Amino acid sequence: MNKKTLNFIFIFINILLYLIAIGLWLSITDEFLLNSSVTVVSLVLTVILLITNQNSFKHFYKSRYFAQLSSYLFTIFLSVFILGLINYFAFKNPISIDVSPQKINSLTTKSKSIVKEANDVTLTVFTLASGFRQISAFLELYRLENRSLKIEMIDAEVNPVKVKEFGVTKIPTIHFQKGERQKSITELSELSITNAIYQVNSGEIPEVYITTGHGEIDFNSKENEGASVLFQQLKNSNLKLNFVNLSEVEKIPVNVKALIIWGPQSSFFQEELKMIDEYILNGGNLMLALDPQLNSDNNSVVRDWLSKKWGISLDNNVVIDRLKHIKGSDGTVPILAQFDKEHPITKDIKHVVFFPITSAVGLTDEVMDKNFTILASSMPYPAAWAEYGLGEIISQKPLFTKGEDVEGPVGYAGALELKNNRILIYGNSTFVINTYQKFPKNAGFFLSGLSWLLGRDEMITLDSPVVKESPVFINQHQIGLILYATVLFIPLLLIATAIFFYWRKRAS
Repeated sequence: MNKKTLNFIFIFINILLYLIAIGLWLSITDEFLLNSSVTVVSLVLTVILLITNQNSFKHFYKSRYFAQLSSYLFTIFLSVFILGLINYFAFKNPISIDVSPQKINSLTTKSKSIVKEANDVTLTVFTLASGFRQISAFLELYRLENRSLKIEMIDAEVNPVKVKEFGVTKIPTIHFQKGERQKSITELSELSITNAIYQVNSGEIPEVYITTGHGEIDFNSKENEGASVLFQQLKNSNLKLNFVNLSEVEKIPVNVKALIIWGPQSSFFQEELKMIDEYILNGGNLMLALDPQLNSDNNSVVRDWLSKKWGISLDNNVVIDRLKHIKGSDGTVPILAQFDKEHPITKDIKHVVFFPITSAVGLTDEVMDKNFTILASSMPYPAAWAEYGLGEIISQKPLFTKGEDVEGPVGYAGALELKNNRILIYGNSTFVINTYQKFPKNAGFFLSGLSWLLGRDEMITLDSPVVKESPVFINQHQIGLILYATVLFIPLLLIATAIFFYWRKRAS
C-alpha cells in the first residue's frame, strides 16, 4: 500500500472521527469522558497528518484551490454558527407542539396553569441510570412551561449517601422542594407530579372527613364493590384523609375542609344531621351521594333533610334514558351526555361518564332561586324521565306514567354554592367503585367535584386526555440505529455525493 493511499485512509478516518465526536456531543452530552476522548483523538490524528504531510499541505494551502476551499469552508462555518446560535436560543426558549390526536404527548391545561405559577421548585429524581432518559423526557414537559423549575437526576446506585439523606426507600422517587416545604412521590403520573408541585408551592394540605358506620362504600376495600383505586388517587392529591363515624364524635372540626358522605345504605340519626348542619353553617363543604334503593328507602330521613334544610331534591327514583345509555342496560345505566358548559367542574369535559342506576337531582319548587347548577342532565322527554315506579325497574319494564314520573331532562348531579361554602350532590355513588377503574373519567368526575368543593378549581382534571392510540416503545438497538443513521451514515452519504459531483465537474 503506497503512501498516498495510506494518507487518504487516515484522512477519511479522521473525518469519520470528527463526525462521530459531533454525534456524541449532540446525543449523549452527559458522557463527558467518552466525548472528550474521541474529540482529542480526532485532533491528535489531525496534527499527525499535518506533520507527516507538511510539504504536501504547504503546497496545497498556497494554491488557488485552497483559497477557494477556504472561502467555502468559511461560508459553511458561518452558516453552521448562525444555525447553532438559532438552536441555542431555541433551546433556551423552547416551544412544544403536540400533534397527536388526543394530545397524549403534552400536559393538560390545568397542569400547565399550575406549573407556570410554581417558581423556584427543585425536583430531585432518584432512579437508576437506565431510567434517566424516560423520566427526564417526561419532566421536560414541565420545564417547558416554567424554566425556573430545577431538575436534578441522581443515580441511586452510585449515590447511596444522598439516597439516605433524602430518606428514599423506593426507586424511582421524585423529591420536590421549595424553601422549607418538601414532598416525595413514587408514582410517576401527571396527577401525582402536578399535585406535588401544587403542594410545595402553596403549602396547603386540606383535611377531608369520610363518613363510616352507615354502610357507605368502603374506600379501603380492593374488592370490585370497594373504592381502593379512587382512594389511592385521593391520597395522591395531597389531602389529609380521615374516616369518621359521626355517632362517635361531638362535632365536626371547623378546620375540616370537606365532609364526604358516599353511598350510605342506612339512615343517619337526627343528631348526626344537626351536626352536619352546624358544620355547613360554619363554612364547611359537603359532598353527598345517595343511590336509589329499590326495595325499601333507608335514606328517607336524609332525603327529607336535604329537601327541607337545603332545598335540594334527591328522591328515591331511577333515571331512565332510552337514548343515551350503556348497551344492554335498557336505559337504567345512563351515559352523561349533557353537561353545564359554564361550571368549573364540567366546562371542559369531553369524554364519556356513566352512572349505573341513578336518582334524579334537582331543587325543590320552593327554592328555585338558589345558586344551584345541574352539572349533568339526561336527554329530554320522551327519551328520558325519572321513574318513581320502582317495581317497574325490578321487573325490567319501566314505562313513563304521567302524573307520577317526572319528564326529562332531569339532573344526575348538582352543585350548590352558598356564601362561604359549597354543597355537591350525586344521584349515584357506585360510578367510582373498583369495577369501573378502566373508566378513568368516572373517577375524574368525582375528583373534579372534590377539587371545586375545596376551592381548588385549578386542580380540576377532567380535561386530561384519554389515550386512544398505542404508544411507541423504542429499544436501545433502535435508538442506536436512529443515532448512527442520522448523525453518521446520512451525513457521510451526503459528503460522498458532494465529492463525487465535485470531481465529476472538475474532470469535465
